Amino acid sequence: MKDALPGAKSADKTFTIKSEGGSGFTSAPYTIQLVEISNNITNEELTYSLSGVISGTTSASGTTVAKVTDGTITETSGTKNLGNGTITPGETHTYTFSVAFKETYSNQDSNQGKSFSAKLNVITGTGTTYYNASNTSGTTTEPSSEAE
Repeated sequence: MKDALPGAKSADKTFTIKSEGGSGFTSAPYTIQLVEISNNITNEELTYSLSGVISGTTSASGTTVAKVTDGTITETSGTKNLGNGTITPGETHTYTFSVAFKETYSNQDSNQGKSFSAKLNVITGTGTTYYNASNTSGTTTEPSSEAE
């Protein structure tokens, strides 16, 4: 988010976490994070929303990260944990995330020319797991290039 006016909201970012299950698999905890944060917006004027739904199964015994409608991003760098969930076999958890430059209806010139950037990351209880066509069961080895 760069050169945003008060009240501006980013485009929604939608992402999914999917469990195909597997032999002996019952559930997997995960954490959604903002990583590689670069934020120089001050006065708690940067907010975020995150909501998730479960699909793909009628039993839906997993849990999504708790819904946040007006969370504050005060971190200037590093990582911010957004919450924890648990996924069970056959489930897909679909999330929508956005950030906004809060309108305070007072002078916000102190944040003029400031910016925010970060990446969304999902980690499992055992660390980051990467999934692609070559690693449908997941791997902890980071891919060296984009899979097509």
